[in-house]
Amino acid sequence: LVTLNRPQALNSFTRQMHHELWAILDKAEANKSIRALVITGAGRGFCAGADLAEFDFADGPNLVERADRRFTFRTLARPFPILRAARAAFRRALEPHSA
Repeated sequence: LVTLNRPQALNSFTRQMHHELWAILDKAEANKSIRALVITGAGRGFCAGADLAEFDFADGPNLVERADRRFTFRTLARPFPILRAARAAFRRALEPHSA
């Protein structure tokens, strides 16, 4: 179980978090007894996405390369499933709906 722990920013990903998660994925991939990985978020939100304050949106060449999209591709190329545990959506699904 991996918990994203930036609840004050709805667990929006920083470059440091990317590097830490890559290290976890590398260790999990090397451990053949791991058959799945569950990622959850601390606080009220799972993950708001990338922390845009860390991106370089300046005009100029190589804008796509500066976006650092490696995380998406690394998670898709795993030998085991990666599951997202978003508690709030599940909890709301179980609450009775008012008419």
